[in-house]
Amino acid sequence: MNIEFAAIPGSGKTYLMNELYKYLKNNLNEKEYSIFTYKDIDDIKSTENKHKRFRRIHLIKNFIMLLDIHIIKLIYMYAKKKEPIKIKLKSISYIMHMLWNQKIVNQIENNSRKKNIFILDENLFHLSNFYLEKDQDEKISGKYFYLLEKAKKIRYEKNSNLYVLIDSDRMENYHRMNKRNQGWPSIWKNLSNEDKKNVLVESQERYETLKRYVNDSGIIYTTINNEVFREKYEDEFEKIIKKMEMILMKR
Repeated sequence: MNIEFAAIPGSGKTYLMNELYKYLKNNLNEKEYSIFTYKDIDDIKSTENKHKRFRRIHLIKNFIMLLDIHIIKLIYMYAKKKEPIKIKLKSISYIMHMLWNQKIVNQIENNSRKKNIFILDENLFHLSNFYLEKDQDEKISGKYFYLLEKAKKIRYEKNSNLYVLIDSDRMENYHRMNKRNQGWPSIWKNLSNEDKKNVLVESQERYETLKRYVNDSGIIYTTINNEVFREKYEDEFEKIIKKMEMILMKR
């Protein structure tokens, strides 16, 4: 099953993913469960293509193999957005990487007898934010998830998914990203301070739209309040384990 995070930039998705990974490792039976993060998926990608010379060809080949009418519609949905062409191209490449990751998740599931837990700080749930615009209602999220479920080559509808929404303070996030080593996401790092603040406002609006969709659609999710970073999240992680077990019992 996938445990997927969604939040605005600077909310601590990667930090919480790593903390949850350690918590599950310590609290789940390793004979029954295998736990993965993006690092494991990236390692598989690297193993599939060891030769740097052919990496771009291998990447394009995998992207083409993912395509069907529903994935093409997803890409077209994003391509219609009013954004600079450089940002569009970067974002479409990112979308295809997320779809490729899901294909690898399916491969691991098919070749394992254990219960597999994939803790993903950025995956197809978080990706839905790419499709939302200011003042749009949550119907666009419904269309996005519909196309994902129909895309046979990634089989997203076959996965058990638990969604984790991370609430945070927008201005606190702004200061976090100014201080952290990796800084801002690459597509925003050259913006002025004022534009960066505006980006966070828009991200917050898209996140709230996604929350409404999740709440109204009956999807199983949980929320972590991360307005202030903490050393321990045991109560939140215990809730995740309980919801995770509830989902797996239904399979």
